[in-house]
Amino acid sequence: MSLGIISGTGLYDFALLSGGQKSLIETPYGQATVYENDIDGKHVVFLPRHGKGHSLPPHLINYRANICALSTLGVRDVVALCCVGSLKSEFGPGSLVLVDQFIDQTWGREMTFSAPGAVDHVDMTAPYCSRLSQAVLKAADSCSLEVKTGGIYICTQGPRFETPAEIKIFAAWGANLVGMTGVPEAPLAREAGLCYASLAVVANYAAGMNQGEPVDADDISCIMAREKDDLENILRALIRDYETTTCLCAQSEISACRQW
Repeated sequence: MSLGIISGTGLYDFALLSGGQKSLIETPYGQATVYENDIDGKHVVFLPRHGKGHSLPPHLINYRANICALSTLGVRDVVALCCVGSLKSEFGPGSLVLVDQFIDQTWGREMTFSAPGAVDHVDMTAPYCSRLSQAVLKAADSCSLEVKTGGIYICTQGPRFETPAEIKIFAAWGANLVGMTGVPEAPLAREAGLCYASLAVVANYAAGMNQGEPVDADDISCIMAREKDDLENILRALIRDYETTTCLCAQSEISACRQW
């Protein structure tokens, strides 16, 4: 089995993952581009969700093709990196946070692999794999890096940023992180029976959270560049100690995914 790594905004050129074999994977849902590496005796499949040139905005990413491609390549564990805004003072810019729950505020995206006429109800009580999340925490600890827990991620449609009024509502709902790519990626991974963990990088305070300061794309880029080395160190430790194992997440695989 292989380890999949999905990267987000500003996280396309990890030295650890450079030199991988580029592959264009055909799926029933379209084509996905991946980079395959052998690292420390492990097969690692790297997938930049926006494309390496950041050519795809969040609402136009082919999430189904991406997850299907990883699954057909033998990936069973997926660590997804994402860039988020913070709705919580304790999660300041530069914080690393494991996502624990999500709230979906997207629309118009292809949300399921379930075939027409099928009735597939997939349990999402624990949307992220606790075993794989613990492995990420262990890898960070081995690098003396702090990863906070308890991230509640609200996924907005994008590509625009949110208004302060929206952020105030989201905070009242209990969200403490906001991003644009976590859904449908996480539920699709569950439908495919993959173990999926999400490590978020806080790049900014969400609109209205920082004394009325506007969200600045340049500031976000600076934070992501600053945190890239720490993320690479965590990935290096994760790959070094990576072991495959059975997990309850696989029991959620729906029939449409078993035909790939």
